[in-house]
Amino acid sequence: MKPALVLAVPGACDGPEHAAEVEPLQGVLAQTLPDVRVMVGFINGSVSSLADAVREALGSAKSMVVVPLLTEGDRHGLDAIIARVEPARPVRGRARRGVADDLVGEVAYTTSPAGDPRLSDDLGSRLRSVTGAGPSRVASVVLGPGVGTPEGRAAQARAARLVVEQGLWGLGLTAFLGGTARPDLIDALTSAVALGFREIVVGVLGLGTGGLHAETRAALDSWRAAHTDVDVRLAPPLTPTALAAIVADRYRSAARFGGAPGAPVHLVGLALAGRRVVVVGGGAVASRRVPRLLADDAAVVVVAPRVTPELAQLAAAGALTWRQKEFTMEDLQGARYVQALTDEPQVNARVAAWAEAQGIFCVRGDDASGGTAWTPASGTAGGLTIGVVGHRNPRRSAAARDVAVAAVESWDLTER
Repeated sequence: MKPALVLAVPGACDGPEHAAEVEPLQGVLAQTLPDVRVMVGFINGSVSSLADAVREALGSAKSMVVVPLLTEGDRHGLDAIIARVEPARPVRGRARRGVADDLVGEVAYTTSPAGDPRLSDDLGSRLRSVTGAGPSRVASVVLGPGVGTPEGRAAQARAARLVVEQGLWGLGLTAFLGGTARPDLIDALTSAVALGFREIVVGVLGLGTGGLHAETRAALDSWRAAHTDVDVRLAPPLTPTALAAIVADRYRSAARFGGAPGAPVHLVGLALAGRRVVVVGGGAVASRRVPRLLADDAAVVVVAPRVTPELAQLAAAGALTWRQKEFTMEDLQGARYVQALTDEPQVNARVAAWAEAQGIFCVRGDDASGGTAWTPASGTAGGLTIGVVGHRNPRRSAAARDVAVAAVESWDLTER
C-alpha cells in the first residue's frame, strides 16, 4: 500500500465554507494520484484537525507524507505541523513517552509548494491574461498573504519581485493582505495612481484558490467606486490543477522509497580535504555549516552578494573564498560538492538542477528531497563521528543524535 497523503492546511476549519476551499484541490489530487488516499487536516482545527487526519491515515496505511500548504516564508509553520503530527502517531503497546518510543507508521514531511518556481510562472501568466495595453504602460500589484514575522514578509516580497521583474511591467509593486503589514493593497493602488498609471493589474501570490482571492475582489470593488477613471483588473486565482501538480510532485519525491525503513538515502562519509566545495548563500545556515566544512579541510567557495559577519571574517582571513555576486552556473566549475543554502527556493532549485546536470552531489537547505545529498544531524563521542538522517523531521533527527551521542559517551570503549 502506498503512503497516504495528508494536506496540512493553515488555520482552523470554521465550517463547511472553510472546508470547501480545499475540496477542489483534494479532488484533483485524488484523480492525479488515484491509488493514494488523500486527506486534509487543519493545523489549528478542533474540527477536521491535522491530528485527526494523521490518526485516520495511519489507521489504514503504514506510512504517510505530510505536505504543508504554508505561505512563502512561514518558517515556523513546519514546526507547528510536526508538533501536532508526532503526538498523534500511535505508539505500539504502551503509553507514549518520547522519541525512543516504538512509533507506528513512517511519516515524511515535505516543504511547502509555495517556493516552487512554477507558482511564480503561473502568477505571471495570470497577470498577463488580464493586461490590456502593453505591459510597459501597466502597473502590477502582487499581493502576498502576509505572515507574522518580518522575515516571512520579506520572503514573500522577494517572491513577488521575481514575478514583477519577469513581466516587464511599467511599474511593479508588492503589497500584503490582511492589514497586518504595510504596504497593503490600498497603499499600492494609491502609489500607482500617484505615479500616473491608469491601468493596474492585481494578482495574489499564495496557495489559496478561493478565500484570499474573494477578499481581494471585495477590496477592489470598494476602491473602484471612488476611482472610476482607473482600470483595475484582478487576475484569476490559482487553479487547483496547477497546485495539485506541484503537491503531487512533492508527494512522489517523498514517497518514492515508501516501503523502505529509515531515510531514503545511502549513508557515506565524504573525504573533502583539498576538494572544492561550493556554498551558495551567506546567511545563518551557511554560517553554521561552513565551519564544519573548513574543519574537514575543504576548499570552500561561498557565492553570495552578502554574507554574515562571521563568514566575512573567515574570508578576510583567507580561510575561504567569497565570490560577492549572484550565483551562476559557472560557479560550479571544479566543484565536487555543493550546498544550496539561500532563503529563495527558486535559487536553490536552480543550483540543484545545474549541479545534477554536471554530476555533482548537492544539498538543498530548504528542501532535502529536492537535492541529491542530505546533511545528517551529527556529533562526536569516543573518537567516533555519529550521524542521524531522518525523514524531514529535523527535531526528531537531532533528538536521536543526542541520544546516540550520550549512549556512546557512557559506553566503556576500553572493554570493546
